[in-house]
Amino acid sequence: MSKYACDDCFDPATHIAESAFILPEYYCDQCLSYPRQQQYKLTRLDEHPDTRKGYMALLPESGNFTEDDLWEAIAEANGVDVQEIADGDLVEWL
Repeated sequence: MSKYACDDCFDPATHIAESAFILPEYYCDQCLSYPRQQQYKLTRLDEHPDTRKGYMALLPESGNFTEDDLWEAIAEANGVDVQEIADGDLVEWL
């Protein structure tokens, strides 16, 4: 069973729709209409590599960390250099 819900009907999703301009969207087989098939690059979730890691998984298991540790975990999870984001607002990233 998918850990993602369809964005339209909230049933378990079977496809991920990715676009360069928006966040990924998830659809079940029933809600996957023809216009969406043309609009997005669609991939079956069971074939989609889940390379995204949440920043929480990258923090120390002890639960003791500094703000710098948090910035490093967020940067690693998003695939960016910590120097690019550390001068921003931490709340925006959380």
